Amino acid sequence: MLLVINFSKSPVIASHSNAKQIALLDYNLSIDVLEGLKRNQGLVLVSFNKTGLFTIDNQTNDGIKQFVDHIDYLESIIGINRIGIGTDLQAYGKYVPPGLSKEDTFRKIKEELINRDYTNNEIELIFFRNYINFMK
Repeated sequence: MLLVINFSKSPVIASHSNAKQIALLDYNLSIDVLEGLKRNQGLVLVSFNKTGLFTIDNQTNDGIKQFVDHIDYLESIIGINRIGIGTDLQAYGKYVPPGLSKEDTFRKIKEELINRDYTNNEIELIFFRNYINFMK
């Protein structure tokens, strides 16, 4: 992916992605890729998929806190304006943890973000504004 980012003349979107620093998996985004996306003014859409959220030893019950851990880390590397949500809700949620496949998922994510001192404006950026701005 870093090669694509480095050669692209347009911002790159990494949809359905997570941070390798939080869940050490080969296909999660490394610090080099994240820094490249920041330079490229790209966007990371964080995935609900449990295979990207967790490593075997850090799986939590519902996935909400782990999902927001990825957001926290990404915000520290690429900034609040480069993060969105790419749910990856394929197969009726078969591949997502229970807390991320319910009808109140976004309310729970918002509550966890508020608990971590994100503002309403920052939450709107993550939930939809960054994606809209990226697509303009």
